[in-house]
Amino acid sequence: MSEEWVNIGYGRVSSEKQVTEGHGLDGQEKSCNDYSVQRFGGPLDKFFQDEGISGGVYEREGLQAMFDFIALHKSKGKRVRVVVDDGKRLARDVMVYFQIKKVLQSYDAILESPSQTFEDSPEGRFVETMLAAAAELERNQNKRQVRRRMKARLELGYWSFDNPPSYT
Repeated sequence: MSEEWVNIGYGRVSSEKQVTEGHGLDGQEKSCNDYSVQRFGGPLDKFFQDEGISGGVYEREGLQAMFDFIALHKSKGKRVRVVVDDGKRLARDVMVYFQIKKVLQSYDAILESPSQTFEDSPEGRFVETMLAAAAELERNQNKRQVRRRMKARLELGYWSFDNPPSYT
């Protein structure tokens, strides 16, 4: 008897600007769906997403809905493959990344990506750890750069924040 698989995708963008002006989520969904068709012979059964939330945060509505979906299908005896466009879409914090991986492993879910390989070997786990650390470094560098730019704008006399209540 062969196992029955459910193929799902997950995408995330970190800013509201990416949600309203970009096509990041659309592109991630297409990439994951194309990968599913090519690798598994059919489209994704479902795509979960989080809009405008940092990859350094674990508590995300779309991510938690995905976990609930996986748990439901596991209870029905099905296995789940989770396709992400890139590991950075899953998390940009090493601890959060491995917290997510631990949940996926507890449900016996498989993580797949068109842009990276996840290998269950000492070398594969090492590379995965380095990629997660690089994603966290990039997030922290971006945060530093935004703060520097905001400070520079303040020093030039511009207000870089939302207006205080009643100051519109």
